[in-house]
Amino acid sequence: MKISRWIGMLLGLALSGFCQPSLSGHAGAAGTVGRDSEARLYPALQVGQLMWMTENLDYAVPQSWCYGDDPANCGRYGRLYSWAAAEAACRAVGWRLPTDAEWQGLARKYGDGNEHWAYGVLVAGGNSGFHAPLGGFRYTGGGYYGLGDVGYFWSNTEHYPGYAWYYIFDRRSRSLFRYYGKKSSGRYCRCVRVAP
Repeated sequence: MKISRWIGMLLGLALSGFCQPSLSGHAGAAGTVGRDSEARLYPALQVGQLMWMTENLDYAVPQSWCYGDDPANCGRYGRLYSWAAAEAACRAVGWRLPTDAEWQGLARKYGDGNEHWAYGVLVAGGNSGFHAPLGGFRYTGGGYYGLGDVGYFWSNTEHYPGYAWYYIFDRRSRSLFRYYGKKSSGRYCRCVRVAP
């Protein structure tokens, strides 16, 4: 009985944010990326040897969508892309989609070795400058889900044919998760490039 009570208390503290890691020494160098074809500027954050966009890309290519088919959501959250479209959109603005290993490295750095803890630092409103919004995702069939609750982000790493790794910012669990899904579904993208 006493052991289960202690486990419950520790789990409650972890979920409440009490056990979040120290953030000292995590500030990255801010910068600005180039413009897309519509002259939008995308700010960036240097983390190690990479520059990461700190806003979701909003560059229209085939197989990209605004959440709920509402153009105002593209302005607020960026565009949702199929995996191939995310690759093409990042290349079109002179950058690339991050690898699974690069996402893991970002999550570990800001989670003090525990990628689940990185959520509070990397999500919009966190103190890293990364500002990942919870813009939901798009099902392969065209429905949308999770606005305000989750944010799904592609990596460029395939899991097996037709599937690729992605990262989920989940408000309910206050965690960052790694999973794989169909390349035809719609997820956001953050582009990266090697820092100058």
